[in-house]
Amino acid sequence: MLILKSTTGIRIIALAILSMVFLINITYSQEIIGKKAPDFELNDLNGNKVKLSDFKGKVVMLNFWASWCGPCRMEIPDLINIQEKHKKDGLIIIGITIPSSGTPEQVKKFAESYKINYILVTGSNIEIMTIATSYGGVRAVPTTFLIDRDGIVRHQWIGARSKDDFMKEVKKYLK
Repeated sequence: MLILKSTTGIRIIALAILSMVFLINITYSQEIIGKKAPDFELNDLNGNKVKLSDFKGKVVMLNFWASWCGPCRMEIPDLINIQEKHKKDGLIIIGITIPSSGTPEQVKKFAESYKINYILVTGSNIEIMTIATSYGGVRAVPTTFLIDRDGIVRHQWIGARSKDDFMKEVKKYLK
C-alpha cells in the first residue's frame, strides 16, 4: 500500500481526481453548432463580471482550458497571436478556466507568466460544468467554440490547434 507522507502528494492526487471528475461528469446534452450560443456570466481574474452577451457584434473564440493541461499551454502562444492581430477586426478570445487550474490569483500569475492578452474567466465547478453542458458538453481540454457576430456557434475544435487551423474558420466570420 502506498502511503503519502507529504501534503503536496495528497494535493496532487486530489487535484487529479477533481479534474477527472470534472471531465467525466460533463456529458453531451445537445448539438450546439448552428444554434445560439448560451449566455453566461463569470468573473475575470480581477473579479469583474464578464458576460458573453457583452460581446454582441464581435466574433468570439470561447476556449475551455486548464493551466495544468499540456496541449492548452501549447496553443496559448497562437491564441495570444490571434488576439493581437485580429482584435481590431472584432475578434475576442475568452478563456474559461477549469477550476482545477487554481485560485484566481494563481491563474492570474500563470497568465502573467505566459503574457496572455485575452480575457480569462473563472468560476466554481458547478458554474463551469453548467456552461460546458450548455455548449453540448466538453469532453477534453482544450475545447474551443467559434461564435459569429450574431451569437451563433459556428465551429468547435476539440484538442489543441495551431493558429492556421483556427484561422481557417475564424477568417470566414471576421469579414
